[in-house]
Amino acid sequence: MAACLILSAYFSATETAFSSANSTRLKTLAEKGSKKAKLACELLEHYDKLLSTILIGNNIVNILMASIGTVLFVRHYGDAGATISTVVVTVVVLVFGEISPKSVAKDCAERFAMFSAPILQVFLFVLTPLNFLFSLWKKLLAKVFRLNGESKMSQEELLMLVDEVQQDGSIDKNEGELLKNAIDFSEQGRGRSAVHTDEILPPPYLSGFHRPHSRHGAPEGFLRRLRDHGKAAGGNYRAAAFRAGK
Repeated sequence: MAACLILSAYFSATETAFSSANSTRLKTLAEKGSKKAKLACELLEHYDKLLSTILIGNNIVNILMASIGTVLFVRHYGDAGATISTVVVTVVVLVFGEISPKSVAKDCAERFAMFSAPILQVFLFVLTPLNFLFSLWKKLLAKVFRLNGESKMSQEELLMLVDEVQQDGSIDKNEGELLKNAIDFSEQGRGRSAVHTDEILPPPYLSGFHRPHSRHGAPEGFLRRLRDHGKAAGGNYRAAAFRAGK
């Protein structure tokens, strides 16, 4: 039971760590040579498979722990053991397998994601058959319920995302204003209320866009940082560029 509880805590903490981790920070660490950060970034690129593995593993260990607990308590307390086991296991899993590890992982998301990445890679390999079956089930549900997999964000959502990136410190105030102007410019040109997040493309007349610091384009690396942050928030940025005031 102790081993199951440890694994339950691990899966719960890992889920929170990867969902809360700042992909920009992880990429920065990976570029500095951190192999664990690089692996964490690679796992985040396949988040659906990662999440499926975590949920499968967590459910397996929780069910196994409940079964073992029932057998042990029934052996010692007879018919009342089943009820006692349910209460005890529920409280223990809730406190030590869910709430506590998730709280800790939330406060050190990037560090825990890097710590758990090598272990999680092993579970990804072991649970590959189950992941494959669940991916087929997901596709079936998408067809049955006609789910639309396209990612669209309204202008307001895009502007809120820019504010989040700016508050996070990934971009400065000037870069944030530039991107907001780009979104407004794109919306006026399209004349619609929702756009695909990967359709905001750099205008061809921005000859200085690829220079490290052009007054006609964003600094090099800025768009990549925004794209990474956007992916973590559910977006799918390919690029974002626009005019800057002369």
